[in-house]
Amino acid sequence: MIRVQDQADDPIVIEVGEGFPQPPSTSYRLDPAEALPVSLKRILLEQIDRAYWQLTVPHDHRDVAVHDARKCLKKTRAVLRLIRDEMDPEVYRRENIFCRDAARELSALRSSAVMAETLHALVERYRAELAPEEIEPVRAGLMAMHEHAWRELVDDGDVLTQLAAGVAQDRLRIQNLLLEVEDFSMLRRGLKRSYRRGYRSMQAAYADPSTENFHQWRKRVKYLRYQMRVLRPLWEGPMQSLCGELDALSDLLGREHDLAELYGVLVANPHIFHQESQINHLDLLITWYRFALQVEARALGLRIYAESPKAFVKRLSGYWEALQAQKTDKG
Repeated sequence: MIRVQDQADDPIVIEVGEGFPQPPSTSYRLDPAEALPVSLKRILLEQIDRAYWQLTVPHDHRDVAVHDARKCLKKTRAVLRLIRDEMDPEVYRRENIFCRDAARELSALRSSAVMAETLHALVERYRAELAPEEIEPVRAGLMAMHEHAWRELVDDGDVLTQLAAGVAQDRLRIQNLLLEVEDFSMLRRGLKRSYRRGYRSMQAAYADPSTENFHQWRKRVKYLRYQMRVLRPLWEGPMQSLCGELDALSDLLGREHDLAELYGVLVANPHIFHQESQINHLDLLITWYRFALQVEARALGLRIYAESPKAFVKRLSGYWEALQAQKTDKG
């Protein structure tokens, strides 16, 4: 049971799963039939509802539920970043921090869950280089660490229930969010900022290919990726193509990041190896794989960030104007 105190009303008591026998709908895209503020608030509330559902009554596998809840919080944050210039600065700061911190609470569970999958991908790529007897103890050790993280944070720490309470409170705040501007100017500055920061992060990553720089670029790509999904209805064909490219780039950078995290976990837990040579061997293969992913990501990134931020926003603004003209003609 979660008790939420609204400022104007009596406490709202939410039973676990109440109102959500099925997963809430999450279209995560504008509806041209809706006013822009209405669409954006609907998208925010859908993501919050989905996160709450996964944290309270997950019908998915527990790791899938955690991943989905975390993704919903990141999608919410991407929309907030898109409209931040139309929000009161303090309101934006509060909501952005909440989504950031809530997602971080789940990051240890997500990271430990994906380590075994990342090791499997490494083995698949370098099957001739890795003997099964060399890898099995490592895989078993990674799975044991994930079980430990789950017991510590969920079974003992009750982190999911605590986060669900915070998400329920956040829903009340989002519901009261005032968005008034109804044209593309509402989005222009947020889009320009996202695109510019992504381009600069790409430049920084290849000027100094550190783990942190590639991680920063990955985060910028994901924000733009989610924002483009919201804006797909502006012009379905070109926007779908851009979304596909951003999905592919996000996947490449995600795998690169997971490999970097895997190496960090292996170095921090040498007890899961029989010999020191094993970690050196895996280090070499991880380095090769990461470099290959970085090379592939660069070519795709240069295509996605080929425009200036100003030209990129102008193009999307043209899509918006064409869509409004089409609606007027039909009316």
